[in-house]
Amino acid sequence: MPDRTRLPLSLYAGVVAPEWIDYNEHMNDAFYLVPFSRATDAWMDAIGLDAGYRSETGCTIFTAESHLVYLRELKAGAPYDVTGVLLGFDEKRIHLLMALCHTAENYLAATCEWMLLHVDRLAGRSAPIPANVCSRLGAMFIEHSSLTIPSQVGRVIHMEQEAPSSTL
Repeated sequence: MPDRTRLPLSLYAGVVAPEWIDYNEHMNDAFYLVPFSRATDAWMDAIGLDAGYRSETGCTIFTAESHLVYLRELKAGAPYDVTGVLLGFDEKRIHLLMALCHTAENYLAATCEWMLLHVDRLAGRSAPIPANVCSRLGAMFIEHSSLTIPSQVGRVIHMEQEAPSSTL
């Protein structure tokens, strides 16, 4: 990540719920997606794909892919915030990176990279993002394009494998 842990878009904040804690006494891996998902809803509202838009058009955003990177644990009651940066977009897709930070101790706990797809639910397929939303995204992309791209972006799960030694 860049020197600062917070990304330019402030999207969502909360506190780690006790029911999110696992047998290791920290936030269970599955619950890291909850704040990121809620931040995605806030993101949709901010760019104009809010509840009114969804109701009027039958269009929405679906998650095509996400990549969650766990960096540090969070404990029950920990305050957090989720911030984001627009990495790119085209006529049907939006590429975002979000950061989940412990606000009291100021550390980065996790990142989540998203590929979101604009979908017409009635037609059952992807659909072009409206021009007014693309205009907002374009201005945001220009603003965010000068930022250093964090090392988590585009990361894949991979493990170098050596051929096992044959003892037969």
